[in-house]
Amino acid sequence: MARPMGRDIGLALSFPIGCMIAHGLKGQWEANQSIEAYINSLLDNYCSQMVEAGKNPYEMAGILRNITGWCGSFMLLALYIVNVQDTFPIESVENKRRHRDAIGILGLKFMRLSYDTGFAPEFMGIGEIRELFDSMRLEEVDTARYLFASGGRKMLKRRTSTLRTANRRISDSEMMYLAEESAKTFFTMGGWLQY
Repeated sequence: MARPMGRDIGLALSFPIGCMIAHGLKGQWEANQSIEAYINSLLDNYCSQMVEAGKNPYEMAGILRNITGWCGSFMLLALYIVNVQDTFPIESVENKRRHRDAIGILGLKFMRLSYDTGFAPEFMGIGEIRELFDSMRLEEVDTARYLFASGGRKMLKRRTSTLRTANRRISDSEMMYLAEESAKTFFTMGGWLQY
């Protein structure tokens, strides 16, 4: 079943954008680089596929408006109003409140960009819409960074396992391999004769 163009990408962008804000609130800015690359790659590839499918620049601007509208409505409805925030990497109650507020504000901004022709006139090109989309998103991430910096806290380190910090990885297959190797060593050295 065909859905409105841009709906799938708009919904797919809402969670990574929320993660960027969450990482900003926790002071984990390096984590945002890969998310930023993902967002840009997804939008660039989607737009190039639409151009290859024969969409003209006017249609592409409409599709990008749809993407921002769907992203904003999902952020506002699901992540702000319904408060589906369980999967975001935030522990403190204060940061959860700040994150929820930032998501709601950004959702409203995206919806305004998409639907308010007084704010973003219909004749705006895809480059201008993309620039506004990126600037709105990065503005909220920068605000989250500012909130972290103004809190006077040290940057929180990502949680890691003891094995990872010791540069060790143990999986079931590795355990089986080690057991097999120790059995071979045991039998080749005559250890079985002692029992």
